[in-house]
Amino acid sequence: MRFVPKTRPRRYQAEALKRAFACNGRYGLFLEPGTGKTKIAIDFASALFLQGKAKTVLVICQLSGHVVWREQLELHCPVPYQLEMLLGGSTAKASALKALRLNGTTLTFVLINYESLWRIEQSILSFAPDILVCDEGHKLKNRTAKQSRAVHRLVQKL
Repeated sequence: MRFVPKTRPRRYQAEALKRAFACNGRYGLFLEPGTGKTKIAIDFASALFLQGKAKTVLVICQLSGHVVWREQLELHCPVPYQLEMLLGGSTAKASALKALRLNGTTLTFVLINYESLWRIEQSILSFAPDILVCDEGHKLKNRTAKQSRAVHRLVQKL
């Protein structure tokens, strides 16, 4: 099945998407703010979903990014999806992740903030998302920070 995006990508977005597929998804988008990196991630996940290769996407972002992802999914996601935002304390987030019901007919995006990631790392490993997106990756620049180390461990184990 050929992937058809919901909204037409800019030339550089289409090129970035091609490179992401060429790298099997282990790819970083180091574009300027406001250039549509979220759209590229949504298109990539949607294409994999249509190929039957992905059902879940874990998006690690700042709390303020939750609103942006909701808006961008509505605008750009060409496949049926559900959006789960992990909110509250660590126990509530871990419980919500464990209680999440997945079905094969929708692409599930789960959003968590960087500060909570390392606190529920084992729950995330049990959830085993198919795709991991680190939005605002500059939050990982300190390699000794708990959130940076947690992301590195997740990348190694997923």
